[in-house]
Amino acid sequence: MSEIRCKDPWWDKLDRFGHERGWWSYKFLSGHIHIGKNITVYGRNAMHWGVDVYRPRKGDYLCVRLPLPCSGRWWRRGCYISPNATPGAATKWFGGDAA
Repeated sequence: MSEIRCKDPWWDKLDRFGHERGWWSYKFLSGHIHIGKNITVYGRNAMHWGVDVYRPRKGDYLCVRLPLPCSGRWWRRGCYISPNATPGAATKWFGGDAA
């Protein structure tokens, strides 16, 4: 006789805090938060674990990329200054690789 398999109940899809399973690593850690007007901390997203500090007097960003894995690989690390907070437009590198 074949075994009847039913769907998982809704409570099995939640972790012990009441969030969807995977919420911490895929939703919470993949966003960003603003601290004050000039500081943004990025999680595991396109900015790859970084901190950007806008410098209004200079009109550019001081960006620090943290040495943490993102999407299964290690990304560019270091500190740079960029007019639009992207590594491709960086005008000066202070550490890590620029390539």
